[in-house]
Amino acid sequence: MKLKIFDLKYSVIAVGFLFFVYNYFTPLLADDYTYSFLFGTDKMLSSVKDIFISQYNHYLLHGGRCVAHFFVQIFLLVGNKLVFNLFNTIVYCCFILLICFHIKGSFRDIKSGLFNTVNIFLWFLLPAWGQNFLWLSGSCNYLWTSTLILLFLVPYRKRNDNPAYKLSSLLSILMFFLGLLSGWSSENSAAAVLCLLIALLLMKSIKKEKFTLFEILGAVGFLIGFILMLSAPGNFIRYVEAEQLNAVPLNEPFLIKLIRHLISVTFIFVKNHGLLFVVLIAWLGYDLVRYQKQKIELFTIYYFIAGMAGAYSMIMSPFFPDRAFLIVLLFLLIAFFNLVQKIEIKIPEIVKRNIPIFSILVFMFFMYPYLEAGRNIYGINSRWNERINYIETQKSQGITDIEITDPLSAWSRHSAAYEIPDLYDAPERYPNKAIADFYGINSIKRTDKDTSE
Repeated sequence: MKLKIFDLKYSVIAVGFLFFVYNYFTPLLADDYTYSFLFGTDKMLSSVKDIFISQYNHYLLHGGRCVAHFFVQIFLLVGNKLVFNLFNTIVYCCFILLICFHIKGSFRDIKSGLFNTVNIFLWFLLPAWGQNFLWLSGSCNYLWTSTLILLFLVPYRKRNDNPAYKLSSLLSILMFFLGLLSGWSSENSAAAVLCLLIALLLMKSIKKEKFTLFEILGAVGFLIGFILMLSAPGNFIRYVEAEQLNAVPLNEPFLIKLIRHLISVTFIFVKNHGLLFVVLIAWLGYDLVRYQKQKIELFTIYYFIAGMAGAYSMIMSPFFPDRAFLIVLLFLLIAFFNLVQKIEIKIPEIVKRNIPIFSILVFMFFMYPYLEAGRNIYGINSRWNERINYIETQKSQGITDIEITDPLSAWSRHSAAYEIPDLYDAPERYPNKAIADFYGINSIKRTDKDTSE
């Protein structure tokens, strides 16, 4: 008899609860303070109108990710992080369920085991788990936009599996706007999906299959969003600033720059297990076709193409942060599990007889790194609260030039503060000034001087 505790809904509730706990103990960090202001000014956000003005400024001065940063500023305008924690937990659970859909091709076929397995794979393989999922700014930029993208691709996957599948005229029109938001997400995520759509539409053209209204409107909306994001004047300003920060000669030949970026991206791709997945996917695909006489679904190939495009589109960027690897791992993971589920795996009888025991053992194996990461997350939260109390105490004494001695020590990549800029010794540096403005003080900096006396 199947135990109810292993039903999908209980897994979603358990994962959602554990995720919410981490979110609860994650404070505002770095960009969260910058985006608390009308971009480019020292005026705190006070209305939704301010957000639109802020995103206009952002588009001109910094970059084109207006959709992601609109989400960021909405939550910062609300000013109660608990609201973000709740919504972010819901989005995370939807994100995992959408990954499972793209693996199985159906929501009805999603089981608790797959849901938990996807969570565990992301936990152990993502190089910037905390930045992607817990950090308010990072989550809106990566988790939320990836969820939009996976949702956007659902009808395309359904249509691929069932040629008779269609959407109503109203839903087809809504697909245009969902495509617009998905294309206007983040640079390498949108590049990944653009390559997927090109491959899909090209194959349909070769096979002379008819296009439905939602396929056309969705693709057009996506392309418009992608162009709007990439054409932002702020992208070019930020690119030059990044090249100067990396001490790249302004007259460096384009070909040399391209080769240098290609080598850098390949190194990051290998470091973050991308090559491992490529080898596994190639091996499983060959075995299925050569020895098991099975066909590889076209969408598996599309997901693989998207994963590779998500990585190597970054050769056009001066840097490749680990948090941008989410979309790469996401599509490679889906392609990998698309192939794995076609393999007949014989579970030993001892495991079948003792499913509850083996589930508990797996749970215990996962819980230690969860609790260890939680220790770091809670410690950072405590340290940050101490900072706030210290700032308020100093302010009450009329001191508005604050010196902080203790840096945040984030050693777990599951912490949002991991490799996120903390306070520097120069008050004018990012994010010092934004933090000072947020707390209404003149300046703040980190110092090695002991201020406890």
